[in-house]
Amino acid sequence: MATIDIYEILNKFEELPEKIYKYEAVDAFQESWRRVFSSGCAKDKTEVVYIWRAANTIPRLKGASDIIYIGKTKNTIYSRHYGYAEKEANEYNKARYDYIIEHYGTISIYVCHFSEFGKDLTTAEQNLLGSYFNHHLEYPPLNRMGK
Repeated sequence: MATIDIYEILNKFEELPEKIYKYEAVDAFQESWRRVFSSGCAKDKTEVVYIWRAANTIPRLKGASDIIYIGKTKNTIYSRHYGYAEKEANEYNKARYDYIIEHYGTISIYVCHFSEFGKDLTTAEQNLLGSYFNHHLEYPPLNRMGK
């Protein structure tokens, strides 16, 4: 497969209809989280890579980007993330989301079948992360470590 430029292929991804917003109340944040990951698209598409994007760019080591997370799932993004509402609303995780949203805008989730970017899910995710790294000399802020 030819080298991927992540910024040239973003148009291949489908945006989920809801966004992650900042809420002071933990239960409101959890409900927002569940709405994002319970759309028809989130429940129907399997074997996807996904990109989380802020409304505005975030300074990176080199350049800036609105991409804050790159991931993959063999199942649906619903089955991968819906159940994390409580975990993501804990004191530490919610503080990260609140900061991102307050400073860089709401978070949107985009999905695409992995076959656009690699022979399997892992390769597709690695190709996307590698392209991001080539642009910025680091991984997206919510990817705790590169793969």
